[in-house]
Amino acid sequence: MIDLNLWPWANTIMLATAGVAVGRLAGALHFTSLHWAVEGFARGRVTHALGIQLARLALTGAVFVGLSRMGALALLGGTGGFLWARGVALRRREVAP
Repeated sequence: MIDLNLWPWANTIMLATAGVAVGRLAGALHFTSLHWAVEGFARGRVTHALGIQLARLALTGAVFVGLSRMGALALLGGTGGFLWARGVALRRREVAP
């Protein structure tokens, strides 16, 4: 029989890693859709851009509520992943220093 409790920190590390992965994906979607919304506003497609904004904020809020229900480590990891995605988005758009 295999003892699954050989490494007591496995669950903690898995929660934090899952949080980072989910946060990174949510951040990538968030900042990509932010770019789409800004382009929509710049082109005068206000209704379309507002719809994107609403969906973007609702998705981000739902992701962080879900991470908070998984626990503090998942939420912390998700925040880190989200900020990581922000840095990637800024470098990709050549805005970051």
